[in-house]
Amino acid sequence: MPNDKPHKDSRTPDAIAFGPYHLTADGRLEIPPSTTAQLPRRLARILYELAAARGEPVSRQELLSRCWSGNEVGDESLSRAVSDLRRIFSTHGQDPIESIYGLGYRLRSPDSSFSATANARRAASICREAWHRVYQRRVDSLDTAERFFAQAAETDKNSCQGWLGIAETQIHRMQLGYVTTADAWAIAQTAIERALELDPRNANAMAFKGLGLAWAEWDFAAAEQSLQAALQTDPAGFMANECSGWCWVSAGQFNRARRHFDRAAEARPVAVEARGARALTDLYAGNSESALQAVRELPHHDPIGPVALGYFSLIEATLGKPSRAAIAAEKCCETLPDSPVLKAVLAYALARCDRVEESRRILDERLPSGNRVGIGAMAGPAWLTLGEKHKALEALHAAMEVRSPWLILMLHDPRLADIRDEPLLRAIRKEVLRK
Repeated sequence: MPNDKPHKDSRTPDAIAFGPYHLTADGRLEIPPSTTAQLPRRLARILYELAAARGEPVSRQELLSRCWSGNEVGDESLSRAVSDLRRIFSTHGQDPIESIYGLGYRLRSPDSSFSATANARRAASICREAWHRVYQRRVDSLDTAERFFAQAAETDKNSCQGWLGIAETQIHRMQLGYVTTADAWAIAQTAIERALELDPRNANAMAFKGLGLAWAEWDFAAAEQSLQAALQTDPAGFMANECSGWCWVSAGQFNRARRHFDRAAEARPVAVEARGARALTDLYAGNSESALQAVRELPHHDPIGPVALGYFSLIEATLGKPSRAAIAAEKCCETLPDSPVLKAVLAYALARCDRVEESRRILDERLPSGNRVGIGAMAGPAWLTLGEKHKALEALHAAMEVRSPWLILMLHDPRLADIRDEPLLRAIRKEVLRK
């Protein structure tokens, strides 16, 4: 019969203490105040691996690899073993094992000697996993990221990183048209306020606040105040400069916007967001050659990313080769099929290629139930290319009702030159830009 006691190897010390508990080399678990439980070998090894992590999550794959010595077993074996461990702890009124969704398991401990530091490390680890999901930008990945950020905020109550993650996730939602600006901003604003309570001089929190005031409340004076505070705190920071750039291109201050987007690109050279926004600013400012040159560099930085492909398609369709723009937009929509904003970019590229029926079908397509955003402001140029001036104006008006952030940008878009003097567009401009 196999030996049911823990065996010593290079990774197993004679004993390990974690919080108020103590695990001996022969598998005895000492539970305060005066209880001892003899653990089978496998359970002792799992508990040792969790204890050795000192509060950090240990993935299911790592536990399977370390505790089953390369033998092929299913997840259910680990689930049963963890359940058995919990039952042993629970028999004595305790259970320090915590499941971390998408990450694995960890041990929480009331022992203050390492709990605060462990909580901070654990929250940082959860946030890293969340950021990975954020930059996938799909609806489901943003949902998962937001759960992780909320878990990080709960894990380390003295850190604002989880709250900032929630705010940025909502900004991505509104940019891609997954939710209305009002719905996204309500959640983001609460998260930003909580972050500022924890750290009143946090530059990223102030930058997010400024961007939200510009996009969701159309209050550029208050936005400038918040953004200036962010820049004073972190003058070379990526987020402070990127949010400032978005605010000022939205307000039609293109030179100011370009400076901030350039600084953001310097702060984070691998990020395509600032480079794409800089190219878009050049398009709005009438610098066609600069816009086209900049956007054609984006695929070199991120050849398959939806952000790079989206900017590339929009500007290439306007100034360059619409057929190439349509290919990029189709790839973009395959990656993020639920984004009305990107579908409108595709519709515009198709219209520029004279693929009229395909473009109309996208513009008339019903969105998934529950999404009240609609194709939105980005549909304006597509409808106008199809010769539908009335529908272009309708799309812009509908975008105003849900406060799409792209509406503010469309008010400076040269592709709408033919309807610039239409009374409805003048009224929208007065309502949004207050001029």
